[in-house]
Amino acid sequence: MGEYAEMMLEGEFCEGCGVYLGDACGYPQRCVECEEQIAIDELEKEIGQK
Repeated sequence: MGEYAEMMLEGEFCEGCGVYLGDACGYPQRCVECEEQIAIDELEKEIGQK
């Protein structure tokens, strides 16, 4: 596995867009913008199903 991929898995970079998040926390995580986009996508999917 590449070094960049390893840093993503360790939580140093956002797993969605790759932006630097800071020190590694030991697990993958997402930045605020990616989290917001996921929430928007889920709401749009819910609305579309009704």
